[in-house]
Amino acid sequence: MSVYTELLIDDYTVLLSKNIVDSEVMFMFSDNDKKNYERDLASQNNIICGILENNSSDTIVEYKTSVQSAIDRLEEQGITLEKVKSDFKNSNTELVDFTFDDFLEAFRELRKKNIPYYKCEVQYEITDLARHLTSDGLFLNYPHSQVVFYLRAYLESCVNEAFVILDITELMNLAQEKPINK
Repeated sequence: MSVYTELLIDDYTVLLSKNIVDSEVMFMFSDNDKKNYERDLASQNNIICGILENNSSDTIVEYKTSVQSAIDRLEEQGITLEKVKSDFKNSNTELVDFTFDDFLEAFRELRKKNIPYYKCEVQYEITDLARHLTSDGLFLNYPHSQVVFYLRAYLESCVNEAFVILDITELMNLAQEKPINK
């Protein structure tokens, strides 16, 4: 069975990981950022989860911190803005007409217009660069050599008070399931 962890930055999904928590993502969090709380299942997205007949709830397990705290922790790990810009320059072989700041602005555009991070058939009125970022859904097509450089760049496009949330609920639920004896 496959489950996903979801990383949201400023209420926008920037990374899904199948069956694992990406170690580079964890650089942004501390143990104190882990939260467990109950959420009414009826409040979930009915399109994704279906319409639920009962009033059950689920225990949510997530890590939550601010953009500024995430940036500070990455800086402590040596993931500085200068290194991210250098990585961008070395990795950006296709879109040489676009600058690092152009990508940050495209990230902001996607959040502001609530454009899905994945490729879809709906045509949105967005810039060519924003359209390129959503053309395959993997790391928003941002040029990078390591996931952590992509994440640090994305953080730079957000206000410091915004939240960074890693939802590991599905993974924790799977870990707690008991194997079926046949």
